Amino acid sequence: MIMKTIAVRKVVLAVSVFALTVPVLADDTNAPAMPMVTAADFAWDAAIINLEEIRLGEAAQTNSQDKAIRQFGKHMVRDHSRLQQRLEKVAADEGLQLPDTNTFYVPVSAPEEKPATEMMEEGTPQDRLLHAQLDAQHLVSLTGSDFDKAYADAMVNGHYAAIQKFEDASATLQDPALKKYADKGLNIIRHHYEMALKLPNAPAPPPASPSM
Repeated sequence: MIMKTIAVRKVVLAVSVFALTVPVLADDTNAPAMPMVTAADFAWDAAIINLEEIRLGEAAQTNSQDKAIRQFGKHMVRDHSRLQQRLEKVAADEGLQLPDTNTFYVPVSAPEEKPATEMMEEGTPQDRLLHAQLDAQHLVSLTGSDFDKAYADAMVNGHYAAIQKFEDASATLQDPALKKYADKGLNIIRHHYEMALKLPNAPAPPPASPSM
């Protein structure tokens, strides 16, 4: 009788543990999956980030009267030029397409059927490039305090978004060379984000700050 009682208790305990475990497994199953990043998309988007930061960094050195803004712009030109050079080497080795290096110096306009205010960042590679070109074109047209405020806002929000892209690439890329590039670039961009938060007129960090 004692042995039967012990056996019954073991069965009850096992059933109880299983009942507690099942919901946990179900929660894991329903967790949103991290978006898979292709080598072609990441290389293209990373180049957009670099080239735009270089163009805006140059504008910061000429359009701003604030020493901190000008110094930050100089820093962006230096770091993102180096990142772009590394990216171009990987892209050349692997046959990946990148935007032209002068793409942010060419005047652009939004398609009539899709005004700039309605364009979404996501879409085709050319859509994403045009979105960035229009934003940069507007920013470099500003001067003085108007430029400083817009630039600080762009640097905080732009680097926040860049961190997300580089984190996704670092976690999901199957391409060893680009994954290594994403890992190294992520550290640099995180540092830029911290610097941007200290700029004059910098906005508050987004509600969900990226992992640092």
